[in-house]
Amino acid sequence: RGTLPCYLRSDKTGFGVIPHNNFLEMKEGKILSLLKTGLSTENYYKTFNKVYLNTFGEYYMLHYPFYMDKEDDFLQCQKNLTDYCIGKVGKLEGKKVLEIGCGNGIQAIYVIKKYKPAEIIGIDLNENNIKIAKEEALKQGIENVKFYIGNAHTLSMIVDNSVDIVMNIESAFHYPDKEQFLKQVYRVLKPGGKFVIADIIKKYDEKRRKGFWKRRMHFHHGSETEYRKMITDANLKLNFVEDITDHVIDSFNICIKWFKKSRVIKNVFTRIWGMIMLRLNAHLLRKKQSYFIFAGEKPSR
Repeated sequence: RGTLPCYLRSDKTGFGVIPHNNFLEMKEGKILSLLKTGLSTENYYKTFNKVYLNTFGEYYMLHYPFYMDKEDDFLQCQKNLTDYCIGKVGKLEGKKVLEIGCGNGIQAIYVIKKYKPAEIIGIDLNENNIKIAKEEALKQGIENVKFYIGNAHTLSMIVDNSVDIVMNIESAFHYPDKEQFLKQVYRVLKPGGKFVIADIIKKYDEKRRKGFWKRRMHFHHGSETEYRKMITDANLKLNFVEDITDHVIDSFNICIKWFKKSRVIKNVFTRIWGMIMLRLNAHLLRKKQSYFIFAGEKPSR
């Protein structure tokens, strides 16, 4: 439909708009960098972290929103999901908590402040996320949280029977071997210890060949049936299962309205990118995915 007047870019100073006349002057490396943004989990989460920092002046949690009150904005909706999941494992005060897939550490820091566990250990495979997590904990003067680069399939830095609570919120869909992940959850939990997993799963059980994007983004969605079996096979007791898909979709719709009205988000690219991501995720939940919470415990001896 004619020539576009501008193109979007990501650079060291943030997100901006490049005039059309300057677009052709961009170095090949800059163009490739832009194209690669959505082609790996590392670049995906780097982009999210950068958008949050440039828009709000600080980092925020990296998971989906969960609407609970008509006054909730997008950021409160993220906290709501954390609170809702923690409600499935009981009190955290004085307990040792392991967060597998801790992202940028903001959720762990939020949990430390609100729920007063004795300690939280956060593990994530993304080096940039762990770097941010350590910097944020140091900046906020929080000493009883530790962050490590680690693999959910091995948890090599966690000893057997040492953790009271395992949290895994919106991370396991990246794990190719969920059976091994759940065996590790069993190994590190104390007898009677509890776990909560919130995950994006596939609506149907049939196996389909993964496309290029799913392979690059490390998408390994299980189904509800598969999850139930894997949890049982790992000798964990499943106490609670809930499908919160409709609630999360409603949350996206509310956040889209908030996004449109928000005066905080002034940058054109950020607004466009944010709207695309919100609408895309809501569409996937309607058509192909579901959002489930699984909670349970390691049986006492």
